[in-house]
Amino acid sequence: MVPLESVKPGDLVEVVPGERIPLDGTVRSGASEADESLVTGEVRPVPKGTGDPVIGGSTNLYGSFVFQVTGTGEKSVLAGIIRAVEEAQAGRPKIQGIADRVVGYVVPAVLVLALTALVFHLSQGAPVNRAVMAGISVLVIACPCSLGLATPLALVMFASVAAAKGILIKNADTVENADRTGHVVFDKTGTLTAGRPLLRETVVLDPALRSDEVIAIAGAAEEKSEHSIGRAIAAAAKALPSVPPVVSGFRAMPGRGVAADVGTRKVAIGNSDWLEENGIPVSGRADLPDIVESCEKDGDTAVYVGWGGSLRAILIVSDRLRDEAAAAVKNLMTMNCAVSIVSGDNDRTTRAVARRAGIGHTLSGVDPVGKRKFIQRMEEQGTRVMMVGDGINDAPALVQATTGVAMGRGSDIAVEGAGVVLIRDDLLLVPECIRLSRRTFRIVRQNIFWAFFYNVISIPLAFSGLLHPIVAAGAMAASSLFVIGNSLRIGRMRAALPPKKAGAWESLLGSSGPRAVAGLSAEPLSRPDGRIPSMP
Repeated sequence: MVPLESVKPGDLVEVVPGERIPLDGTVRSGASEADESLVTGEVRPVPKGTGDPVIGGSTNLYGSFVFQVTGTGEKSVLAGIIRAVEEAQAGRPKIQGIADRVVGYVVPAVLVLALTALVFHLSQGAPVNRAVMAGISVLVIACPCSLGLATPLALVMFASVAAAKGILIKNADTVENADRTGHVVFDKTGTLTAGRPLLRETVVLDPALRSDEVIAIAGAAEEKSEHSIGRAIAAAAKALPSVPPVVSGFRAMPGRGVAADVGTRKVAIGNSDWLEENGIPVSGRADLPDIVESCEKDGDTAVYVGWGGSLRAILIVSDRLRDEAAAAVKNLMTMNCAVSIVSGDNDRTTRAVARRAGIGHTLSGVDPVGKRKFIQRMEEQGTRVMMVGDGINDAPALVQATTGVAMGRGSDIAVEGAGVVLIRDDLLLVPECIRLSRRTFRIVRQNIFWAFFYNVISIPLAFSGLLHPIVAAGAMAASSLFVIGNSLRIGRMRAALPPKKAGAWESLLGSSGPRAVAGLSAEPLSRPDGRIPSMP
């Protein structure tokens, strides 16, 4: 046995059936299914095979596997969830700031009213005990505490319920921003699609080359890419028996492509504009339109590969639409949210994906700056925009949007720039986040309305001397209980989770240590409909 604290990133750990997975990592050998409900809220077992991530705190169900540790301690997914929930609960949205300022005025006002009630009744010839009781009743019945509880308690419940559903809220303003969402913008690759594209076909344009040679060169160039398409090409190259060539000078341009020195070749891979920029002519070839149109009308992506001033091949990459994408879009539309796709991919591919997802508005061929400007333009027109993305090329748009939502398996930059992270890669959590925010803010408004209504009605009654201090105390307690009970209604939206076993949190990282294994810019398309602006 190895103590948990001695395990470092890069170490290999074996997990047997029924054991708690102690740390974050990536499966290197073996296969199983994991119960991630404690961390993500996903009640169904999640299949795990070579290359799949595992989350510390989840439970291995059936098979044995070996994984390589990627995150320990404060850098683990679970620690990040706990930290983000604490930060969200400690945050103060704008409406809470308003309530707090009002409370600051209410307290001295109540003291003045209590003294005024005492003086008033004495001036009217009332007995001293009656005048004193009137003043005390004003002090007792006034309830600034209900106003102070109106927002923070609801936010605590919101963050708790959201985390149980697999929605990680990173700041308190998110609940207010998401509540007002009027337009949801999706990235295409890795967001609406599954994010696990496969190299479906290689069209070699240079008769001196074989397809496996092209894949090996392109895969080597894409080895360091964080884009899902680049990873698919690199994965196809790794499956070849040939020795990978030496790569240097890698550079990536989000939304356009990558370039690298592969051996003696200066390779460029990406869209047509990127290759033209790297001195590789693409336009004017008579054999390209039919090939590209055929793949793009099916929703596939054509990736150009070239070096030495010549276009050498077209790689056709296919990525299926997420199973829940159409249902998520339908839910958003029933919530009166407009939905769009904004993608750096070409028009035909973007339209094909939009058609299958049930989305009527697309903006294609845009770089990261274009995505940000598109959202900025809508916000300038008064629309509250939620951006959902997963890649580096989505980061500027995620920061610009009123509410940025990053897929949990997205790039670090995207996750950092977003206000919401979906721990579970499930697009149905997008409408669920909006629905939960709307319900939370509706309850916050009810709490604030009740707090004001209660004080406006009760203080004059106490001032008049009609309420005994004991009755006033009971009314004050009832007012606070109403706010607490109303806020707790948010908990009814909690996802159904399997019952927690005794000592689950105590045994979160396992009762015994892990076993170490030795050695082991095409033109953008815009479809204005009165709500979606054209690109300038």
